[in-house]
Amino acid sequence: MRLAVDARTLARPTTGVGSGLASLLSHLKPLMPADEIVLFHDSPSGLPGLRNLQLQDVYLRSPFSRRITGHNVGAMLWLNWTLPRALRSWQIDTILCPNFFVPALKRVRKVIIVHDLAPLRLPAAHYPRAWLAYFRMMLPGSLERADAILTPSQHVRDAIIHRFGTDPAKVIATPQGVAREFFLAPPSALLDSVAQKYGIEQPSVLSVGQNNHRKNLLVLVRALALLRQRDFPSLKLVVCGPRGAASRHLDREIERLGLASAVIRTGPVCAPELSCLYRLATLFAMPSLDEGFGLPVLEAMASGTPVLASDRGALPEVVGDAALVLDPEDVEGWADALSRLLSDEPLSRLLRDRGIARAQEFPWERTAAQTLPVLQGELAADPVEWRRAA
Repeated sequence: MRLAVDARTLARPTTGVGSGLASLLSHLKPLMPADEIVLFHDSPSGLPGLRNLQLQDVYLRSPFSRRITGHNVGAMLWLNWTLPRALRSWQIDTILCPNFFVPALKRVRKVIIVHDLAPLRLPAAHYPRAWLAYFRMMLPGSLERADAILTPSQHVRDAIIHRFGTDPAKVIATPQGVAREFFLAPPSALLDSVAQKYGIEQPSVLSVGQNNHRKNLLVLVRALALLRQRDFPSLKLVVCGPRGAASRHLDREIERLGLASAVIRTGPVCAPELSCLYRLATLFAMPSLDEGFGLPVLEAMASGTPVLASDRGALPEVVGDAALVLDPEDVEGWADALSRLLSDEPLSRLLRDRGIARAQEFPWERTAAQTLPVLQGELAADPVEWRRAA
């Protein structure tokens, strides 16, 4: 089998889609010794993060300048014009498109990954207008053209089938995995270095992800303000990830509440530093309004950090009984739950132990093993088999 991959997200390895694709490919390659994987992308600098895998990558320059067309139109033209034209000479058997959309191709098996339907489920104000229009225009056609649709959770699978009437037989839930590195304690010298670099002290609450409206960090900031006024005056919030559409709103709220010295923003970090941040945190919190999976909660669990998560989207499905879950819009509730975890050591220890066990149920090896038969034209195992009843 010759597998083509729309690998544009690998040029942005700090995003969830990019890092997830890199992990999937690294675990697929050993399962495909007789097959060929070719990565197609539009990054002039290549894909340096995957050089150790020795995969062939092909740079396809789009003749359409994004300065003229805009990002969304430029991306659409690359996917639907530049890529199909290039594939004509490659005799591709299957194409994997890991970021929602697939071009119209003949005699090629088309597999897409749909991570969530948040742009359709959440208020339009949470997304840039141009992106929302692009998503609504492109997704229905991609779902119809795809021979198979992979989702990271049963939650997303059900949403696709219910909203679009998609044939359930071609929508397969294949959960993401947790990198083994998160189960291993980083060297103490590196932990100390990261703590000093970012000024992290105990107690602290960690949040990981791009700061967009869906991540709902305003709730954490407001809960932090309540806790510092009550029993935890030295509590700090560590926000790890790139700035996003909600950053200005968050900046204003932090300033209004007088929390400039209580919120630490690391920006994007490398994998070793991220592992340290999980270990340095007293608690991990994810108050998202919607998640198609929520990999950071599993990374935190693997690191032995107690987790507090939203009860929306796929998060309850992913955490099972290994975390506290609650309404992401209840500021008082989040303040109370954080206070409880900070004060109740037996509960924190219980969640720590359950979290490690839960994270061990999500190896990338299984994700790759479930993905391969889909790429080969077969159906994967029962898509709900991996779930544990909460």
